[in-house]
Amino acid sequence: IASYICEDCLIVPSKAKTKEEVIAELVDLLVQKGKICDANTVYEDVMKRETSVSTGLEKGIAIPNARSECVNGIVLACTLCPAGIDFQALDNKPSKLIFLIVSGTKESGPHLQLLAAIAKKMHDQSILDKALKATDAKALYRIIRQ
Repeated sequence: IASYICEDCLIVPSKAKTKEEVIAELVDLLVQKGKICDANTVYEDVMKRETSVSTGLEKGIAIPNARSECVNGIVLACTLCPAGIDFQALDNKPSKLIFLIVSGTKESGPHLQLLAAIAKKMHDQSILDKALKATDAKALYRIIRQ
C-alpha cells in the first residue's frame, strides 16, 4: 500500500453524503493531482464496476475500484467519511473509510494484489480503529503507511 498512497491523495474528512459523491470527490482529487487524465471516463468506469458487485466490505471499509484506459499503472486515493456512506457492505453497515483504486487495463495482477493488501491491513482492528479516528490527512497517511 505504501508504494501507491501519497499524502496529497487523501481527504479527511470527506463532505460526500452518497456513494456517487464520494467516488466523484476521489476521482476529482486524482485529476487535480495529475494521476488520471479524464474524470468523466474514470468515474463512469468505477460506477459501472459498482453496479456489478458491491465494493463495501465489513467494519466500515469500502474499496471502489476499476480498470481504465485513463490511467497508467495504478493510482490510489482514500477518504474518511465520519457519518458513513452506504456501499451495500457485507455487514450492512455504512462505510467510513473509502479507498479508490484505479488501474490501467493491463494491471490485473497488481490491481488484485493492492485490493488484497488493503483488505488485509484494515482487517487488523487496531490499525482500523486508528484510521477511523484520524483527524486529518497527515494522520491517516501515517496510519496507512505503518
